[in-house]
Amino acid sequence: MGRLSGSLLAAMLSPESHKERAMQGVSQMCYVEPAIQSSEVAMSTTTIRLPDELKARVARAAKDAGTTVHGFIVDAITEKIEAHERRNAFHAEAQQRWAAIQDGDNTLSWADVRQYMQQLADGENPAPPVASTVER
Repeated sequence: MGRLSGSLLAAMLSPESHKERAMQGVSQMCYVEPAIQSSEVAMSTTTIRLPDELKARVARAAKDAGTTVHGFIVDAITEKIEAHERRNAFHAEAQQRWAAIQDGDNTLSWADVRQYMQQLADGENPAPPVASTVER
């Protein structure tokens, strides 16, 4: 390993990309929209058994969040599923990128990237590293 895809590094270093990610983070911290609103979505009933302590914790958390226990549980399940789907998508993309690198796509060595980032941190204005194929 030790090498980053050229397109991945470009996306990471892009000022627009960084600003966009930062703004998304700020907007997510400032306002969180409920994942599912029961009046808008047809729902079937599922019964789950919760230990008494967990049920009490859910009730307290829902009250603190200003929502119902049902809404809190639906949001929690939705968040867990979305995290799982993001993780799966991340791994799938990593596998695709690794296959592309093995097929000869250009990459950046970690040493070149680290040196470039250090120069930026030191206030220098270095030329970006040049991507090349992996030496075998």
